[in-house]
Amino acid sequence: MNRSFALLALSCSVLFGVAAQAQPMLPKKAPVAPVAEPEEPMAPYFTGAITEDAQQKAILENDVPQATRPREREILAITKGRARREGGELVLTVKDKTVPVRLASDTSCPEGEATEQNCVEYLLVGDLVSRGIYLVQKAMYETQDYILVDMNTGRQTTVGLPPQFSPDGKRFVGIGFFHADEADPYALEMWRREKDGAVLEWKLPYGDKELGYVARADVLKWSGDSVTLEFDSTDSSKATKVPKWQGTIAKSGDSWKFSRK
Repeated sequence: MNRSFALLALSCSVLFGVAAQAQPMLPKKAPVAPVAEPEEPMAPYFTGAITEDAQQKAILENDVPQATRPREREILAITKGRARREGGELVLTVKDKTVPVRLASDTSCPEGEATEQNCVEYLLVGDLVSRGIYLVQKAMYETQDYILVDMNTGRQTTVGLPPQFSPDGKRFVGIGFFHADEADPYALEMWRREKDGAVLEWKLPYGDKELGYVARADVLKWSGDSVTLEFDSTDSSKATKVPKWQGTIAKSGDSWKFSRK
């Protein structure tokens, strides 16, 4: 009996072993890659025509790089290849040179060691064809400048405040209330275009008694050798709304003078 059971057990083990070996191997399922959610298209900043005036006004509304970057894409598009991005470089075509102007950003910004050299970004904020310049924002660690790049020669002129040009392009006023710092302690500047560059004619420091506290300013109109600005002195940290007021920068002899209206 014991031998019969042993033979039966051996027969069953062989039978099931063969069956197990004969069972087809099922292919392993490949891991399913997660489906990325489609990105919502970014609404355009410019709702109308991207005019030169609209580009300049946008700088005064918000000039932090987070706002400038999406605007740059729209401005680059209207240049039709005259200005373009090549990785971290802003490439600007100039008429009198076969080699374009290249402005290379460095956004490594090492923690605790960021400087104006290793934390800098160049952004196109104005394609001002009638003035013959590309307007570039140079956003650096804790400060910023603006560069006027002549479209014909490629000459670069650096100014500390965002420029607003006169209709004839001969002058521009720099307005800088919203980013005062020790490196650039001026609130208003008047510049004169000279050939492919610009010359500073006049500047007004922060704290001038005629100005008082100012949160922002806009150009209302140019008229000959004067420009009228509208000022907003409302402090966003306070609930009280301060009425807007106007002031004028006008030619006075060989210089300029600011006065409240």
